[in-house]
Amino acid sequence: MRLNRMLRFLARKLLGGDVLGQASWEKAEYNLRSAAELAPEDAVNHLELGMALRDLDRPEEARQAFQRAALTVPRRAADRRHIQRALTLLAESSG
Repeated sequence: MRLNRMLRFLARKLLGGDVLGQASWEKAEYNLRSAAELAPEDAVNHLELGMALRDLDRPEEARQAFQRAALTVPRRAADRRHIQRALTLLAESSG
């Protein structure tokens, strides 16, 4: 849902036009919530859910997702980046 014009154009060409036409914030939220429930130990699931909720103008729910991301235990190198991003977004949403 956040793709810029160029990426949308490329996605349509590579994946077909109807793939992007099926995208919606509701489906994104559903899929991100499902991922967070299925793998709650993965910071990226909570981080992405928080960013979607922020984009949907639901700041309190977004903060909760960022907090869950920040509290995960890093298991891979990328987890540290996701946790740091969640901490940054939490700080930004505080004030």
